[in-house]
Amino acid sequence: GQKLKRGTEVTLVVSKGPAPVDVPGILGMSLKDATAALAKVGLVIDVTKQINDSTPEGTILAVKPLPGSTVDRGSTVTVTVSKGPVLVMVPDVVGQGVKAATAKLEAAGFKVKTEDVLPVVNLNKVYSQSIAGGQMAPKGSTIVLKIV
Repeated sequence: GQKLKRGTEVTLVVSKGPAPVDVPGILGMSLKDATAALAKVGLVIDVTKQINDSTPEGTILAVKPLPGSTVDRGSTVTVTVSKGPVLVMVPDVVGQGVKAATAKLEAAGFKVKTEDVLPVVNLNKVYSQSIAGGQMAPKGSTIVLKIV
């Protein structure tokens, strides 16, 4: 809005665009820590979630663009976060025979370990289970059966 005489030199400053930043190494971090690390360098996070049997809930599984890539400040980084393992209803097997109880738990996706409670008496029945029937537990977890 300033008036100048014709022929007066004017200096223009031209932007080179947003400052480039490197995507930090956030694989394996918690979502909270990854969000903070990205915000610190001026990047925006976009989250998708995925079930993963071997990674705890809230852990970063994948990053796009890859860590170490150079992007413009303000860019969006897409992360995939673990939802943790699938939870499965634990069958109640108390009072059942060991073979039947083991088969039922394994069919539901659990591993089974047995412990004899009274080695002198051998009724071969389930006395108790480490995770009660009706509760939810991660698929693939081990349930300990106490046997009498």
